Amino acid sequence: MRRTLAVALIAATGVPMLTACSPVRRGATGMTLDAAGRPAAVVAWCPGKPPSALVLYDHNERNPDNADTTVHFTGPKPSGTYAEIPLTALPAGWTAKPSAFTITSSREYRVYAGSSDNDYTTDAVVFTTERLRPRGPATILARVDPAKPADHDVYELLTVEEFKRLAQKRGGC
Repeated sequence: MRRTLAVALIAATGVPMLTACSPVRRGATGMTLDAAGRPAAVVAWCPGKPPSALVLYDHNERNPDNADTTVHFTGPKPSGTYAEIPLTALPAGWTAKPSAFTITSSREYRVYAGSSDNDYTTDAVVFTTERLRPRGPATILARVDPAKPADHDVYELLTVEEFKRLAQKRGGC
């Protein structure tokens, strides 16, 4: 009886503590190729809530805390509600840890953005460089239905305007 009560008490107090630590999801992250053909993260967010960090990791790893397969990008908070950040040629003020990394064409990656204080993160996108090949004006690969379980992700190529609308709708702005 005591053991059952102890397990129930731990479950009742532990689950809320675990879920309270999860940041809110706001906005969206997508991937594209920049003008030079390099992989670039595109991020759209609610006004006044710009991200200041990106996380890129091997999608098959499933552990973004593994330092061997994860790259943390940090930089100044951008203005507006949209930014494109080339991952292999970082804009001024952005840094990557580790600074030496390679994006391999055959490997699946997951990338998302967030605030440096973990107040929120954007919805993530899984990509390979092959999936980023331009196809007319719809060149941003983004997850379009975050309500589906992660193993049923639905990705589409969107225009910049479609991507911005998706992020505003998803962010509850």
